[in-house]
Amino acid sequence: MPLPNRIAVIDSGSNTFHLLISEYNPETKVLSEVFRKRCFVYLAKQGLDIIGPESFRTGIETLIELSEHIKEYKVAKIVAVGTAALRSASNSAAFITEAKAKAGINVEVISGLMEAEYIFKGLSLSKLPAHSSGLIMDIGGGSVEFVFYRDGTLEHATSINVGISLLRSLFNYDTKYSTQQRKEVSNFLLNKLYDVLDYAKEFKPKILVGSSGSYEIIESMLQHKPRKEGNLFTRASALSICCKILSLDLVGRQALEGMPPARADLSKESMLLINFILADITSIDHLLVSPFSMKEGIALTALDLD
Repeated sequence: MPLPNRIAVIDSGSNTFHLLISEYNPETKVLSEVFRKRCFVYLAKQGLDIIGPESFRTGIETLIELSEHIKEYKVAKIVAVGTAALRSASNSAAFITEAKAKAGINVEVISGLMEAEYIFKGLSLSKLPAHSSGLIMDIGGGSVEFVFYRDGTLEHATSINVGISLLRSLFNYDTKYSTQQRKEVSNFLLNKLYDVLDYAKEFKPKILVGSSGSYEIIESMLQHKPRKEGNLFTRASALSICCKILSLDLVGRQALEGMPPARADLSKESMLLINFILADITSIDHLLVSPFSMKEGIALTALDLD
């Protein structure tokens, strides 16, 4: 029999699929994690225009696997969402139809703005620093969500297709970035993120906030374990990790102490994005890495919790 306060959230992302099963205790008013799983699928491996055959098959197989976990944990409610790849790919409707037929999962494609709002709500569990201005940058495979907040209130949000798998498909350099290659990618980002950078000049965020994913690379290499309240790092320490990773090829990145093995390959795209933002938005003096993300925001919303 399903447990009434237990919810499963599936984030069918452009790079990874995540399952989070949570349970709400109405007496303590606490949302607790029951089960979590991350699977690398790479829907955006060929870009955002189409989901390639291999990624399509892996995505469906992964949803079938995740549906078995959901049955095992007697979940009362399931919310599954699709983000950038499923917003953009020409065969996303076919993927969603097959997901329902084979895995029994109804995947709802959400807008970039809704994704940003869920991210903000999820990250609120880390108690974002009060009386301060900040910028949340959630790095996905297909898109990156930017959320400006002040005093715990969302001020401005946008979603831009500059995710790490998309960057890899557009700038597939096999080794470390040369000076010319870095310039090419930076010019691309400057053009795509012009409005975000322009807004930041007036807003002057003091802190950059990231959730797990790409940021766990920095957290791990600086020898910190995830904490509910998040881990705070100086601008200089974050930039030092970015520079170290960007100076190495894949073999060098894999050999780095603290590098999460599954993150080594796309770590150069991740660090290029973080480095780009920190270099341009000079008002930022700290980086906060939170263990929470969109999944928690969706769970809180679906259960009508603040």
